[in-house]
Amino acid sequence: MPGIFISYRRQDTSYETTMIFQSLEARFGSGEVFMDVDGIPAGEDFRQCLFDAVKGCDVVLVIIGRDWLVDRDGNRRLDDPDDLVRIEIEAGFEHGIRVIPVLVHGTPMPVAGDLPESIENLAYRHALEVRPGNDFRPDLERLIRELERSVSRRQRPPGPSKREDSATVEAGGGSDGPPAKPGPVITNSIGMKLVQIPAGESWLGSDQADPDARDDEKPQHQVWITRHFCLGVHQVTQEQYRRVIGHNPSHFTGEPERPVDSVSWDDAQEFCRRLSSLDEEKAAGRVYRLPTEAEWEYACRVAGASRYGFGDSTEQLGDYAWIAGNSAGATHPVGRKKPNAWGLHDMHGNVWEWCADGYDAHYYAACPPEDPAGPDSASERVLRGGAWSSWPVYARSAHRYRSAPENRDHNYGFRVVATE
Repeated sequence: MPGIFISYRRQDTSYETTMIFQSLEARFGSGEVFMDVDGIPAGEDFRQCLFDAVKGCDVVLVIIGRDWLVDRDGNRRLDDPDDLVRIEIEAGFEHGIRVIPVLVHGTPMPVAGDLPESIENLAYRHALEVRPGNDFRPDLERLIRELERSVSRRQRPPGPSKREDSATVEAGGGSDGPPAKPGPVITNSIGMKLVQIPAGESWLGSDQADPDARDDEKPQHQVWITRHFCLGVHQVTQEQYRRVIGHNPSHFTGEPERPVDSVSWDDAQEFCRRLSSLDEEKAAGRVYRLPTEAEWEYACRVAGASRYGFGDSTEQLGDYAWIAGNSAGATHPVGRKKPNAWGLHDMHGNVWEWCADGYDAHYYAACPPEDPAGPDSASERVLRGGAWSSWPVYARSAHRYRSAPENRDHNYGFRVVATE
């Protein structure tokens, strides 16, 4: 049964409800949101079907627009005992389901005297607004946060399509148990080490209660990485970049094992393209790309929800990261600090790491639960992890930074994903 039941009138709020439905389905998953009587089989008693659908859900959203109470001919819709909206609300109250009025078009909340006795309690339920234009996204985010308190996910999106290597898909990462073990470490033709990251689930974003969380890190939500991927154990070094591209653009030089810096998102994409085209890599069937934002955070947090990749302690961050307090104003050779539990070094600090995703401050409000990859187009791209110049708050696992894809800065570097 769906967790969210949407009650609305087509003649009143069809467009707005469809927008809300699509955003909620993207956030909570296909099958978790019921919107329309079109799904009722022919010949079935629609009253009983609606009653049963409401009975099995966690929350009922009642979308209220200007023509919700009275139609355009002046007829009071809710006076009809067979009115679908009335039946849906009655079922919600009868079964003790949480009922949330959602007001659109600036519609005022109905008063008890406007409602049949069987649903007059609706007038005393705290309502939320979803307004058009620039207010739509923030209002929708607030609605999603409210729903997260009520909706229990009884059916998760499917995990990996098949059981892979036993070292890769081993009993449950994320919030349900200990993290899955990483797979083998491979070394490619330019000496780059990559570790196989298992498929699994994790949290993306920051908890509402985190005082350091920014708006673009909310709402915190679960995501499912449905396939394993190989991620660089280290940030791409200056020597590796020189071998593939032919020169070293870095501001900080002198040690070839320092991470390459002063590279743009476009430069990182070109590196991936050229590395993929090497004969040895083609023979191995490996294709390189930047990690998605979700893959990066999943790997950083080891399929968990911690503030940093090793836990929540800011005091320990210096053991794992080169940041403003210990970097002496420069990058350092990769791998000198402690790795996280999946063997990844420098996930915090040293250089910001470009991700594949375009940046959208409101993306988390409508983020798909499986393998989210960011918006298709954007004027800026995401960077993660902080740099040698960053304070701890900017090195958090969930912190999102962004820059234009053509920008180069001596804080910017990257690590790569290999798919086979």
